[in-house]
Amino acid sequence: MATVTLGELIERARDAADMTDDFPTRETFVRWLNVDRARLDVMIARHGMVYNLDREDITADGSLSYEFTQPIAIVAVYELDNQGRYRRLRAADAVDGRFDVVTTGAAEVYKIDRTSSGEVSLTFWPIPASGTYQVYVIPASDELEDDGDTVDYPMAWEEWLVLSAARRALAKEESSTAEVMRQMRELESHIE
Repeated sequence: MATVTLGELIERARDAADMTDDFPTRETFVRWLNVDRARLDVMIARHGMVYNLDREDITADGSLSYEFTQPIAIVAVYELDNQGRYRRLRAADAVDGRFDVVTTGAAEVYKIDRTSSGEVSLTFWPIPASGTYQVYVIPASDELEDDGDTVDYPMAWEEWLVLSAARRALAKEESSTAEVMRQMRELESHIE
């Protein structure tokens, strides 16, 4: 994976849009790149490429739910037993009514909710009083702010960010975005 700085992304986007002045501003490019970075991360995850996997460990203590920072996606949840073996839990569906019945024991199913503070709330059923559960997630990327902040994508996929910012700059200038859009579609096909 190539490491590319925020400053490089902005410079490449200006080049792709043939912008020679300070229009749009650096702050505008940063805002666009952060929005589109989240979109790119979701697109990559939806196509099944997990290149940035992280894990949240939960030690069950009988709590009704456990909170952690909202990721892009939850890939899987496992119970880790005393002998080091993993047992995968099933994700609850929208009408799974088991959570209405308070039952204790080793968890079989998990449910995800979003809290008002932007955290993710993970609820197990049955409610485990002990044990270790591992939640594999694709974490949300940190916001880009400083020119030295970096992105790391395989196979030069950061070019999608460059093209998206260039498209936005051209649209803001009321210029044609057709060629940049064609290049973005070509790159999206490559990512797929």
